[in-house]
Amino acid sequence: MLHNARYTFAVNTWGATEDIRLVMRLLGHANPEETESYLKIRDEDEPRILREKLENARRRNMHEQ
Repeated sequence: MLHNARYTFAVNTWGATEDIRLVMRLLGHANPEETESYLKIRDEDEPRILREKLENARRRNMHEQ
């Protein structure tokens, strides 16, 4: 139950902000890979636009590093 709440929170926060670092901090994760595991949307929940947003956010974060 707690994992589902964290998953929903992570996806909704990321969807609203497209800021993986913010989601990472809010979840208390030490690295982006851990956060990305929460953003691996289940197939039945994953519209095409959400996948594209995740890829765009990853690209942006790679350029910021």
